[in-house]
Amino acid sequence: MNEIVQENAILEGRTDRSYWDVPHSTEIEGFATDMSVNAGTRVDFKINVNGGSGSDYIVEIFRLGYYGGSGAREVAQWTNTSATVQPDALFDASRGMVDAGNWSVTDGWNVPADAVSGVYLARLQRLDSNGNPIEGAVNQIPFVVRNDGETHDIVLQTSDTTWQAYNGWGGNNGEVGANLYGDMNDSINWDPIPGAGAHSQDRAYAVSYNRPFIDRDGTSYASGAQNYLFGADYAAIYWLEKQGYDVSYISGVDTDRLGADYLKNYESFISVGHDEYWSGDQRANVEEARDSGVNLLFWSGNEVYWKTRWEVAYSPDGTAYRTLVCYKETLAVADPTAGPADYYNLDPSDIWTGTWMDTRFHGNPLAGGGNLEDVDPMTGLNPACHCAQNQLTGQLFGPDGTGQFGGALDVPSNYASLRVWRDTTVANGGSLDMSPGILGYEWDTSPDDNMRPAGLIKLSETTLPWNGILIDQGNTTAPGVATHTLSLYRTESGSLVFGAGTTFWSWALSNEHDSSPYGADIENVDIQQFVVNMFADMGIQPGVADAFLISQGLKRASASTDTTAAVASINDLPDTVEALSPVTITGTATDNDGNPLTTDGRVAAVEVSVDGGNTWKVANSADNWATWSFYWYPTTQGALTIKARAIDDSLNVYNITPDSEAVTVTPSSNFSAFGGKTPGSPVLTNDATTIELGMRFAVDRVGSVTEIKYWRGSGDAGDTDVREGHLWRADGTLLATVIFTSGLGQTGWQVATLSSPVTLTAGTQYIVSYRTDDNYVSTNNYFVDANDVAFDGLDNDSFWGSGGVVRVVQDGAGGTNGIFHYGSGAAVMPSEAYNGANYWVDITFDALSPPVNSAPVITSAAALTSPESRLVAGTITATDANVDPLTYAIVGGADAARFTINASTGVLSFVSAPDYEAPADAGANNVYDLTVSVSDGIAPAVTKAITVTVTDRAENGTGSTIFGSTDAPATTQTTDPTDYELGMRFTANTAGDITELRYFRGAADANDTDARTLNLWNDDGTLLGSVTVTSTAGESGWQVGTLAAPIGIEADATYTVSYGTTQNYAHSSNYFASAHSGPDGVLTAGTASGVFADGTPGVFPTATYNASNYWADVTFVPTTDFL
Repeated sequence: MNEIVQENAILEGRTDRSYWDVPHSTEIEGFATDMSVNAGTRVDFKINVNGGSGSDYIVEIFRLGYYGGSGAREVAQWTNTSATVQPDALFDASRGMVDAGNWSVTDGWNVPADAVSGVYLARLQRLDSNGNPIEGAVNQIPFVVRNDGETHDIVLQTSDTTWQAYNGWGGNNGEVGANLYGDMNDSINWDPIPGAGAHSQDRAYAVSYNRPFIDRDGTSYASGAQNYLFGADYAAIYWLEKQGYDVSYISGVDTDRLGADYLKNYESFISVGHDEYWSGDQRANVEEARDSGVNLLFWSGNEVYWKTRWEVAYSPDGTAYRTLVCYKETLAVADPTAGPADYYNLDPSDIWTGTWMDTRFHGNPLAGGGNLEDVDPMTGLNPACHCAQNQLTGQLFGPDGTGQFGGALDVPSNYASLRVWRDTTVANGGSLDMSPGILGYEWDTSPDDNMRPAGLIKLSETTLPWNGILIDQGNTTAPGVATHTLSLYRTESGSLVFGAGTTFWSWALSNEHDSSPYGADIENVDIQQFVVNMFADMGIQPGVADAFLISQGLKRASASTDTTAAVASINDLPDTVEALSPVTITGTATDNDGNPLTTDGRVAAVEVSVDGGNTWKVANSADNWATWSFYWYPTTQGALTIKARAIDDSLNVYNITPDSEAVTVTPSSNFSAFGGKTPGSPVLTNDATTIELGMRFAVDRVGSVTEIKYWRGSGDAGDTDVREGHLWRADGTLLATVIFTSGLGQTGWQVATLSSPVTLTAGTQYIVSYRTDDNYVSTNNYFVDANDVAFDGLDNDSFWGSGGVVRVVQDGAGGTNGIFHYGSGAAVMPSEAYNGANYWVDITFDALSPPVNSAPVITSAAALTSPESRLVAGTITATDANVDPLTYAIVGGADAARFTINASTGVLSFVSAPDYEAPADAGANNVYDLTVSVSDGIAPAVTKAITVTVTDRAENGTGSTIFGSTDAPATTQTTDPTDYELGMRFTANTAGDITELRYFRGAADANDTDARTLNLWNDDGTLLGSVTVTSTAGESGWQVGTLAAPIGIEADATYTVSYGTTQNYAHSSNYFASAHSGPDGVLTAGTASGVFADGTPGVFPTATYNASNYWADVTFVPTTDFL
């Protein structure tokens, strides 16, 4: 009999929950000075009474468990007769954090050395002057007692990091302040972040454990009982101890600070409930334990979502692990296509504290994420990677908490015979609508992406419409359809990792929980048996007698004895296949141990490797894996080995000899736009009406379209769909129609062959589309400029498919893309567009023979002129009859070293702005000579001699500026949907005239024509003058506008120069952390001189953020220069 069974059998101290589970009161409150302590040590409390009558109070200590249904047992109590009115808590204004560590210790409990590990509550009850309890003057303090050095079957980690993240306790006397989600009393007023996400509102950047909990009463921002101990944690505790499992307990703090070796004392580790906040070392320790044979059970949803770090307390004691830091840096940049250069560094430690799944800024050393030079300031350890959480849990957060009632769990018949469902009613053909409300209030999906753990099997499948599904790295949700699956995988160490993928998994185990944000008493004996079965396969058994299990409808389970792996066979493949041509690999799978006296296992998945076994991807099946198929889009040429392996429901993965086939991949004549690309995180939508979805494309050579295809998501594969595909000329002429018939379970690219190939003309635009009456997948902001280079490596307003043959038009570059049309009846060519969305439609194009190549022709003039002080000299242009991508270069000339050229756009720029009065050309006559070349990568490059003549421009005096010729922004482009007026405050040390206004235009912002108005303002916001500067494609650097008449300014008075922009702008964070003067010292911009106004351009800018510089400037001529 283990100690949990013994402890729960004790009758002394059992008390009904209505007594010990008290609400929060402002009349008495407190916290433990450590979230967990070891048995045999002391836990101290800091307790505050907020005035009023009575100075005495009782502290009663309860251990939570089952205890015959009472749910807790009192183990200690005392009366404090000298209550303390504590001082006001401390406030860290730099992070918006309240810390009551300055309170004094008022009480403590010497934990007995033989105390059983558990989650404990200190119940606080204030007494009146007669020693009677004051009604409602109660509170509770949760803490954990550990049993260090002992070994147990299970260790359960409480989700205290999440409890604190939502805790908005803001001070004595009932003050509610900021948490990691927002601010309830306007104690924080951060400067706005240009380009930030919609949820970047004022919030704390850190929270302190030196605070009472008030999550449960819902007064904190975005909080409620679901984010506290009794939301989901307690239901798990109650059920585990009811079954007598040998369980021990730690806090989320401990998983970080106690190290991986501590976790190795247990057979299994449980994460429970809303376990959203994980530090780098916390994750690293759990992963090391997993890889050492410790089983992991994630009875949680939205788990391992925000990456955190720990700091010492803000209070003078400086106690370790009392400050939980999370700047939520993901929210600082809304653009889902942002890259390393767009990183907005909020966290001063240079350790990433955004979502684990947000990898946009990998490569920027300020974003941490595995940089060897970055260490945790408390532990001295390098933080773990910031990579998506499904690499660990098998689950990825998607459907958000929207107030929507949670979904039920579906186990379709094809999962019913998996051994985890043995001895349940599910095993008799499956079960639908189990435990309505269990999928919530936030839940996960288990995507088959590159982060999917190899060997993962799925144990259920529930597809639900949901009001808010995450569609990017953490900023944006949208209505859609998502599929939940329970998941399980085995590591090479032998450990099993289970992902429940929902915060309320424990609600199916016990009804002992708070019912927020929705009520649901959904205990389910089949799910309880599922857990018993899974523990058995981990070598863990309930400690109670069989009779007690039977009384609950449960049955003791046995561990799997199946050590014979399932077998997958690959059907014959051709000896050679063409690169860039889809291949469907098919085969069969069985699980037969060859012994008629034993029960065979079930094939649960088939995986295929197309790289000789280095990586594995899951195949598809519509008949419980008796047969299977795998879509392969070969891109690598040469000899390859294709392997397949079957995974049974006992997870025999690492004793498999995969079947293999040798294939040689030859050069291709078939091309498409997306090739092997698949939707990374598409949104599945059902508009409840007929819609035609498509894209515009062109080809670079003569050939024929032989197939049309579209992507069918897993959430759309629950039935049979018959859909039409269409090929159009740009004028609306319908060229071909195909029919797609997609059966149950068929996902991925659905391919239909044209009855007769359609010949296309090189360089002509066409549209491919398909029509659906219900579901479709889409990826917003796909065909946009920010994705251009990432798609094909070329900055040319186009998305070129593999092989550079099929060209997809960029949205906004000569038309829209990602197009649609609503309406039933006869097919209509789609033409409307929204947000550059990709609806994942494609073609197969058969280029019967390579085109006859023609060399490009340079069409730009041989003589260019450019005014002095301008970086851009002009643009070299060329045409190519084959529409091949062109590359520009400088190949000679006496002044070649004075220039650079954009290889993709042909924009020709001076290395440094030319000065007419000090010519730098070889002839010293302001005529610069160079030779440029243009290549299509096929024919020999063509060249042309170019001259650039620099012209003089009118100048008044010497002209003073803030920024010199070598000053340049750190970030030259920011994709931001907000309109801004951006500027700089400055002073002059003498009176004089402003003759010019200017702003810096980055090269990445120079792909179109921009007309922007620059303004000069005095300090009270009066507009003194304006000038509009029109910059064409390719013009970057300082864009200068000469005022119609000079504007006089006074010495030492403050003025503002600004410009309006509706999209891109350059900036440098922390530039004006100190004052900056111009090269000659005449003009000065003080600290925090970068200003902005959001909304309509032309508004006087006054807001500041992070001492940023927005690179606006003036040319100033002192009055003395005219003498």
